[in-house]
Amino acid sequence: AVVTTGAGNPGKYFSKLNEHGVKIIPVVPSVAQAIRMERNDGVVAMIAEGAEAGGHVGVTNTMSLIPQIVDAVSLPVIAAGGIADGKRGLPRRKQPVSGAPRMAHRQDGRH
Repeated sequence: AVVTTGAGNPGKYFSKLNEHGVKIIPVVPSVAQAIRMERNDGVVAMIAEGAEAGGHVGVTNTMSLIPQIVDAVSLPVIAAGGIADGKRGLPRRKQPVSGAPRMAHRQDGRH
C-alpha cells in the first residue's frame, strides 16, 4: 500500500504506517522539509509542491523549488503545483509530474 500525505508534518503517523509496510510519499513545500522527510523510514519518494498549488503552505515557486529538492535528496521527486501539463513540466530533468484534473470552463460560468 502507498499513502500520500498532505502538506504539514505527517511524522506522527510514520511509525504506524511503517508497522504495516506502507510506502509513504509526503508532499513537501521546502528543501528543509524534504531533507527531514527523507530521513524517515518508509518514505519512498516525495511530491515537491510549489507556491502556485492550491491550498499550498510554501513560498517558493514550483520551477525554482523542484531543482533545489532534486539536488538535496536522493529519493524520486514528483513535481506539483502550477504545472499546466506534463509536457511542459520539467523536460530537461525528466521529472514525473502530479497535477489536479483540468476543469472545463463553460460559457455560463459553471465548471
